Amino acid sequence: MFTWLWQWMRAPLQLNRVCQDCPATEVAVYCVSFATRCKVHLRGFECGLESAKADLAGVARGFNRRVSQAGDAPLRGLVSWLPVALAILLLLLLAVGAGLMEPARAYEYAFPPYPLEYERFGVCGTSSARYDMAALGAGWYVYWYARPDPPHPEGMGALQIFRVDCAASPPRPVQDEAAIRSIIQANPAAVWRVGNEPDSPWMDDCTPDEYAQVYHGLYHLIKGVDPLAQVAFGGLVQATPLRLLYLDFVWQAYGDRYGADMPVDVWTVHSFILPETRTGWGANIPAGMGRYAHLGIEYEIRDHDDVDVFIQRFVDLRRWMAAHGQRDKPLIVPEYGILMWPEIIDEDGEDFSDERVIDFMYATFDFFLTGTDAEIGYPADDDRLVQAWAWYSLDDNVYHDGEVISQGYGGDLFTGAYTKTMTPLGEAYAAYVHERLGTGPAYTDLYLRRFRVEPAPVVMWDGAETLPFTITAEIANHGRQAASSVEVWVGQGDPEAGGTLLLPPHVFDQIPGRYEGASALTATWTPPGPGAYTLWVEIDPAGEIVETDVGDNRMAQRVLVAAARVYLPVVGRGEARVEN
Repeated sequence: MFTWLWQWMRAPLQLNRVCQDCPATEVAVYCVSFATRCKVHLRGFECGLESAKADLAGVARGFNRRVSQAGDAPLRGLVSWLPVALAILLLLLLAVGAGLMEPARAYEYAFPPYPLEYERFGVCGTSSARYDMAALGAGWYVYWYARPDPPHPEGMGALQIFRVDCAASPPRPVQDEAAIRSIIQANPAAVWRVGNEPDSPWMDDCTPDEYAQVYHGLYHLIKGVDPLAQVAFGGLVQATPLRLLYLDFVWQAYGDRYGADMPVDVWTVHSFILPETRTGWGANIPAGMGRYAHLGIEYEIRDHDDVDVFIQRFVDLRRWMAAHGQRDKPLIVPEYGILMWPEIIDEDGEDFSDERVIDFMYATFDFFLTGTDAEIGYPADDDRLVQAWAWYSLDDNVYHDGEVISQGYGGDLFTGAYTKTMTPLGEAYAAYVHERLGTGPAYTDLYLRRFRVEPAPVVMWDGAETLPFTITAEIANHGRQAASSVEVWVGQGDPEAGGTLLLPPHVFDQIPGRYEGASALTATWTPPGPGAYTLWVEIDPAGEIVETDVGDNRMAQRVLVAAARVYLPVVGRGEARVEN
């Protein structure tokens, strides 16, 4: 039976990290650092205000659901004040600022605007510098693991993946937490995929519930290390009815476990047209979906380059996203292409010649660049269905002593054991990019890659002993054109009204081009007394530098210097007692 437990805090008001071991049967509300029990989690200062609001809504839904099932009159009475308590806490987040005000764009290939359309074009495969990326013209590439120092040839973006082990109990990332933290810290404001094809028995192979668990853990770990990072769904093999049902179950499992909608910043999907059967070649049946195997589509070889099938899948997935409140999220395609070798003959007696594959490639490029829908498309990208895409692959063969010892799939853009030369497909890819779109001119787009206020967004006022805040800002450039004489202001107060500068304007001689380095500065500030304050950093406040996007030039954080502690109730199982 549920009983009342009131516990009074004796520590500064401070939001807790997410606890991973919370018993589902216990319920409490708190946001204090002293608490050792993990009941209802309030996330926000590490994960951003939107996450906090989503969690609050989920907490209320999950709490009311458990109350209605418990049949416990004293606990049901709690419902009358719980929403009020949650509302007060949300207002607190709004009042002091839930952390960072994120810039308009910090991820050049995943989010609009795209100053140059070629930046939407990506490739899958090794990041080896032996490939002539300038000749190819791709703007980003997929790396199937995660490392602290991914190469950026020709300024290409790198989409990395934290692979997951769903055979472990509980499911967990393949890399340990220390390694993950160091990788995130070395790549600020990056997009991170959680797993690769969790619906594939040949890849990360997760049941919906297993993936929901490992996604939850990684999402909050990533956001805790870098609030500006963006977390992406791992990507279905293909958006078929069977796999959209799998996605439904992932979504449901997350909500059931954590009382909130699954927080996804970027959606990804692969799109290979493959049969879904228990035996034979193809995509097989996702883990945990055996009873729904009859929904699998038995595509034939001739369907592998069916453009109509290909396009319909993105419409279906965008409809799913809109129905689940995800329309305002970008959708990128980290893998797609033709897996068939040229010598494979389909049911119509046709092989997969270079001409056939190039026709398919160009049709997909045309669709990606022009496919829109006013009801389900991404509003921030003129209602386009897809924001960026990566062809599979650069070169999937395995070489030894100059010989191919293992032949990969079809669709390779390069070939060669040592010196990589373009295949006819690679030449066609390059021709489309360079002749139809172009890769210039170079541009400048300065942004705040990192912005940190320490020691915490909420501190207690201790008079003269109050520690100063330290503001650290890191300025980088999305564009390939360096910027000279870049002035940066650090201030406190209302930035729209000028505020108060915390140090004289700082001028950097140069901010280099994309991935060629960043520049940092640090300022300190001691609050004059209790209250809520805004600390901010702005790049080029006078607007003297020509940029493609100035919406990411300023960031701010609200901090609260509290004069008194706040006392909140905690509810849990156990004997009623008062702790002083």
